[in-house]
Amino acid sequence: MKNGQRSLHSMGIGLKFAILCSLVYSINALRATDLIPEEKLESDEVVVYDTARYTIQWEDGWEVSLPTIGELQSENNEMSFGEILSVDLEKRKATIQLRYFLSGEFYVPVSWKLPDSDAWVESQKTIKVKSSIADGESSTEEDAIAPIEFGKFLWHRLILLTLFFLLILVGLIYAYRHWKNQPLDAIIETRPPIPDDEKWNLKIQKFFKDPEISKKQFAFFLTEYLKWKLSIALESDLSMKSDSELLEVIFNRSSIPQEELREVKWFLLVAKFTPLLETFSQEEAKKFWDRWANLISGIHHV
Repeated sequence: MKNGQRSLHSMGIGLKFAILCSLVYSINALRATDLIPEEKLESDEVVVYDTARYTIQWEDGWEVSLPTIGELQSENNEMSFGEILSVDLEKRKATIQLRYFLSGEFYVPVSWKLPDSDAWVESQKTIKVKSSIADGESSTEEDAIAPIEFGKFLWHRLILLTLFFLLILVGLIYAYRHWKNQPLDAIIETRPPIPDDEKWNLKIQKFFKDPEISKKQFAFFLTEYLKWKLSIALESDLSMKSDSELLEVIFNRSSIPQEELREVKWFLLVAKFTPLLETFSQEEAKKFWDRWANLISGIHHV
């Protein structure tokens, strides 16, 4: 009987210990949930250049590191992959609006530190950015920098193929001349070519005839014009230069303010990734065009 009472007593102590351990574990689990701030994304997926909205809320005594408005740059690349549009800070709450220029998955640039800790914890919230570019186009960072620079080897092959056909044409003309015994000039006489300046004037008039201009088409057209105009002014072929390299040439050869160059750099980068449907008025496009045409007009070969 005594052994039975001892056994029941031991079981009661064990049950109490188990309940105590369970309570301690539950309290620790509840405290652990307080170590993570409340984070919320309006949408886990966005399209390139669309605005993402992130909200974070924390407790008193926490230190929270928020990003500043401006560009988002990777550590080993000078190219910006996104930007912070706004940071609205309230009491223990912040709302951040940001957007990305490249597709992929990106962590929200926010971190925090607990009151009794020296370690900073980075947010694990990720935003999945999907490309808005149609199939067949590239969304890589290299294309964002130099969209005109596609297929260098393709250009070389086209040049070689053109030379090959010109040689065949010259051979056929030479054979025809001897066969017919006619002057060569009479065979290959053609109309004089249209000067490049006149060609560009016609292209510009045709491009600006619509009341609404596609930002994407305008960006590529402006880049092509700047390269042609500066190639003549500097007596150097700039057709294979990227947008960044072209703007560096302009900066080194002119007194154009850096703010102007920064503005057109961002416009070209962003506009070339926007859908074709995004437009601005003919008046805005013409004003932007005339300003840059005037800015580069004073650049000459030294």
